[in-house]
Amino acid sequence: MAGQRNASTPPLAISTNQGSASSPALAAANAQYVTAMHDPTEGGVATGLLELAIASGNGLEVDLDAIPIPAIAAELCAVYGLDPLGTIASGALIATAAPHNVGAPNPRGTK
Repeated sequence: MAGQRNASTPPLAISTNQGSASSPALAAANAQYVTAMHDPTEGGVATGLLELAIASGNGLEVDLDAIPIPAIAAELCAVYGLDPLGTIASGALIATAAPHNVGAPNPRGTK
């Protein structure tokens, strides 16, 4: 998945925490690290990225290999012929950040 990228297109950070994404989302927003967030639960990560790009009026450049996919999810998707990036992404969060905030420690003490 690649799109037109310009200097104002923010890089992406993707959290795949188990359970609710609301706690890390709130921490990132309160720390003012992120410029936008989107919940990709329905439609999966691929649809969430598309929706975020459309809403922001920007293109995306995505390293699909950098998106973590749990082994069990990859196995089940292979058995049923599904794309893991198009299946339900409950507990995931897609966030954009200014380049100087990418990799910044978050208030929870992790990157």
